[in-house]
Amino acid sequence: MRYLYFLTFLVFALQACSGSKSYFKKGMKLEQAGMYQEASQMYLQSLARNRNNIDAQIQLKKTGQSVLDTKLGDVFKAHSTENHKGAVYAYLGAQEFANQVAQYNVQLSTPPQYEQYFNQSKAKYLDDLYKQATELLAQEQFESADPILAEIKKLDPNYKDVKTLKRTSSNEPLYRSGKAELEAKNYKQAYYLFDQIYQNDKSYKDASTLREKARKEAAITVSVLPFQNYTRYNNVERTIQGGVISSVIGLKSPFIDLVDRENLQTILDEQKFGLSGQVDEATAAKVGNLLGVKAVLIGKVTNFTENTGRLRNEERVAYESYQAKEWNSTLNQYQNVTKYRRTNYMEYYNDKDVNVTFEYQLISSETGKILASNVVTKTVKDEVRYGTYQGDTRSLFPGDANGVFAGGNEKNRFDRLFQGRRELRPTTEITQNLYKQISEEVSADVFRAIGK
Repeated sequence: MRYLYFLTFLVFALQACSGSKSYFKKGMKLEQAGMYQEASQMYLQSLARNRNNIDAQIQLKKTGQSVLDTKLGDVFKAHSTENHKGAVYAYLGAQEFANQVAQYNVQLSTPPQYEQYFNQSKAKYLDDLYKQATELLAQEQFESADPILAEIKKLDPNYKDVKTLKRTSSNEPLYRSGKAELEAKNYKQAYYLFDQIYQNDKSYKDASTLREKARKEAAITVSVLPFQNYTRYNNVERTIQGGVISSVIGLKSPFIDLVDRENLQTILDEQKFGLSGQVDEATAAKVGNLLGVKAVLIGKVTNFTENTGRLRNEERVAYESYQAKEWNSTLNQYQNVTKYRRTNYMEYYNDKDVNVTFEYQLISSETGKILASNVVTKTVKDEVRYGTYQGDTRSLFPGDANGVFAGGNEKNRFDRLFQGRRELRPTTEITQNLYKQISEEVSADVFRAIGK
């Protein structure tokens, strides 16, 4: 195994070195043609594949300095003509290139006067930007001012009061739009606008308070009434109900407030609503009003079918290996050889499937309108397949009437047959994933109806 790892490493290392040499040769040709910018990029590619390529480092030092000098010349030209933005970004580009080269231990030289040109131009450029931004803010053109302030902040994060101004330019348009939506009673839109502020700047004005106000106005309180069970299997409805509640909570929708009423049974009993089927789509809205919620979720299990087959078996052909001695005329001696004799083994198989149908409705307590409804049918299956043999299965091989299958993959699959599970899983175990699927489908429907 160590040899394999070493061989793999050696292959990759050789490929890297080969690629490094190829880029170096391309760089040399470009350099000879006077194309120093392109040549330096080839040397960078060469070193990216082999940092120890000394020849590439030497040539990068030469061509890189030439490229840097050209970039610094652009700084001087822009600064001399009072193109301060051009000078700033030319210098930053030059330094970015020098830093890129420095990653491979190649140091380029920047004369100190260029940093002075940069600082002088930056001061004037930032002053111009700041004036533009403050004038736009004074005119309440926040969206126009925002990218200008972002540029100032990028060039100098501590420039004057840019942090405060940037905070205003970013948040104020959202804040004002949020307040307008709030006044128009578009509560969900208002929530999302205030939430954008909240995610980045929780302390901006009273955005956090308004966000919660919008959420509460937009939220729908929901009570999940006890689900009904029209099958002979106990507690199926309770399991699904618990899964639905957990799944809805897991959605973390700001607009769904599940209400757990401790006195739910008392209220229903007082109003003569039993839990044996009387609470349906016709009475659900009334129950919701009694509970003080905006919507109720009702559901019923209408089918639970379990089909378990009978254990079947079949005698199958296999081959048992054994050792025999045969005369080898070439070696002039007896040798052990592997032979196979036909035999039989028993193969067993059985299966089970469970089918569940669940119907549900989400009903508005205020209007009686059905907000979401569906009939969900899910099926889960389990099966066992295994073999038995009176002898040692280690010497048993698969085959058919035409002969043995002695390949390694066939033998491995065959061995697993005799190690296979022999009992079907309990129904309570195999239905767990089925209940989960039903719960997730119901909660997704509820989310689409009221949670977005």
